[in-house]
Amino acid sequence: MAGDRMVSVYIPNDTQGGELHRYLVGYQQSNDKTMEYEEVCTYTYEHAKKHVNRSYKTPVVKSITYMNKEK
Repeated sequence: MAGDRMVSVYIPNDTQGGELHRYLVGYQQSNDKTMEYEEVCTYTYEHAKKHVNRSYKTPVVKSITYMNKEK
């Protein structure tokens, strides 16, 4: 049974706006072998990675998947 996934919105200060996209970021804490996932709504892959790197002490980002909008 999967746990609830964390969902975040990251609006960097250095952007002029644009369309938000959903990314699923897979990461591991450096002392843990378990992959964890967080959904990040932001502008680019790089912003999604930056958000995860800033949110946790020692994350290692393993994958970033673009998710289409659900309507």
